[in-house]
Amino acid sequence: MPVSPVPVSPSASVAAESLPAKGPHAARGWRTLSLRVRLLLLVNAAFLLVGLFGASLAVRNAHDAVVEELESSIKLTLELIEVALASSPEGDHGALLERLRSSLAAIEGTRHLTLSIEGGASPQPLAAQDKPLAPIWFSRWLEVAPLEYRRLVSLADGTESVLVIRADPRDEIDEAWADTRALIVVLSLALLMADLLVVLTVTHALKPVQEIRRALDAIERGDLAARLPPMRLPELDSIARQFNHMATVLENSREENRRLTSRSLSIQERERRHLAQELHDEMGQSLSAIRAIAASMVRRAGEADSHTRDAAAEIARIGSHVYDVARGMMHRLRPVTLDELGLKAAIETLVDDWNTRFEDCFCRLVLGPLPERLPDDLAIGAYRIVQEALTNVVKHARATEVEVAVGYRSTRPGAGVLELRVRDNGRGLSQGVLAGEGGLGLRGMRERAEVAGGQFRIVQPAAGGLVIEVELPFEEAR
Repeated sequence: MPVSPVPVSPSASVAAESLPAKGPHAARGWRTLSLRVRLLLLVNAAFLLVGLFGASLAVRNAHDAVVEELESSIKLTLELIEVALASSPEGDHGALLERLRSSLAAIEGTRHLTLSIEGGASPQPLAAQDKPLAPIWFSRWLEVAPLEYRRLVSLADGTESVLVIRADPRDEIDEAWADTRALIVVLSLALLMADLLVVLTVTHALKPVQEIRRALDAIERGDLAARLPPMRLPELDSIARQFNHMATVLENSREENRRLTSRSLSIQERERRHLAQELHDEMGQSLSAIRAIAASMVRRAGEADSHTRDAAAEIARIGSHVYDVARGMMHRLRPVTLDELGLKAAIETLVDDWNTRFEDCFCRLVLGPLPERLPDDLAIGAYRIVQEALTNVVKHARATEVEVAVGYRSTRPGAGVLELRVRDNGRGLSQGVLAGEGGLGLRGMRERAEVAGGQFRIVQPAAGGLVIEVELPFEEAR
């Protein structure tokens, strides 16, 4: 009579690995990843979770299917054996066993069964067994043990023995592995297609982001005319519109500041010209009169009144000194040479006065060809920039040599650029001063350059010193 199945091998155990805890370094690492890499990681993680869940279901179903198939095969075999034993003569069960093997081998689905008499020859499968296809880890994962059924039979010598029916699950596991392998191939192809789709989609979608980045870099460099084209994505198109609005507001604000600065500088130059004229007309004439009266007193005092003569001579000397001071003030307020002879002569005079006053720091002048006539605002702006640059050398550079270069470069017919360069061999500027755009002197030079629509640059050569470069565009007079 049949008995319940007996498992032959114990179930395999699965070890669990602990996952590392997330720390601040992992969070910072995630923030540094690009959007493309993040999406790829998320898509692969989702596929991995779905794959693990599907694999667990597939293994469970495969396990149940293998067990059900084994039990069904053994049940069919037992039924056939019962019929055969009932119709066979007593004691001929040994020959019957061979006939059963031959008959069952012809039935599909029984190749994994073996029949044997306990204590007899080694059990032989009903059909030739192929080499297992499923890997060992998959067989252990399914956890299906071989099944055995036993039945008492009478042998020819009158003794009883046990007919052993053994079901080996390898064939069924191989079939389950074939199905699982096909599923793995399909999932791998799907994952590859998903990754490719993510890469192509993100790359196409991020192209406008590169344009936005280039536009922001242009704004950072001071190019407020930079604009973004309409974007296909609504979210990016909204950003582009806001960016263009911001750039327009900044450009208008800069133009307004430029107009205000230009007006302020014009008013300042008018006031300087007025003060210089007042000094020339009022103080200059008064000092000349004082000097003339003092000279007359010296002549009239003679040798007898030495006290009066010495006092008059001192008055004349002080008057001459004040006149020289006032003359220098008038020249700094509004150089007469600039109005009468132009920028070239005014720069030459400025450098000559420098070399006269500062003998320990020689100033070399390099003059290129200049247009005959320059706009008044441009000429006075260029002169003030050179003047302020030389003043900064005196105050901060501790230099022993300065070079002033003035030139002109034509950009197109009727237009050109006035180029200024002041270079010294002093101690230069600290990074903090450069980052803050310097003091009032540097800011004043920068403002004058920007008002003229030009460029202002500060360069610190590796050899030391400081270089101030200015480019002032203008339209030539026709």
